[in-house]
Amino acid sequence: MGDDAPPSSRGKWKVLIVDDEPDLRDAIRDLLVDDGYETLTARNGPDALDLLRASRYPLVVFLDMLMPGMRGDTVIETLIAERALPGKHAIILLTASPSTVPRNTSETLLKYQIPVVRKDVGLEKIGTLVEEAYERISRQRQQPL
Repeated sequence: MGDDAPPSSRGKWKVLIVDDEPDLRDAIRDLLVDDGYETLTARNGPDALDLLRASRYPLVVFLDMLMPGMRGDTVIETLIAERALPGKHAIILLTASPSTVPRNTSETLLKYQIPVVRKDVGLEKIGTLVEEAYERISRQRQQPL
């Protein structure tokens, strides 16, 4: 199935995991695959933007805040500027320390309903976060711009 494929016949959606730490990326991917989700991975912001731009269908994105080359907040600002947020994709921002998220970024996250999740989130919560993200996409798509 290509990167722009719709949800599978079982109703599971694709999830993009963006993190420069392969162990975390693999742990989240393995959990989601075991739960029936299709996954894509990217190791940095530019790769993530390429995948998001190419996808014709909504993706839930687990996005690392601090990555070399392009931070997660820059990815979010780029998606907003390209009108891919709100409504097309849903972001879940991953960070080792939520208190280090800059104030202006926190305001943007609130406005666009982007939750901040500690990287040590229990793996059992990952599926719930994905479902909540797709509910956000559905609500946002029904609202006028």
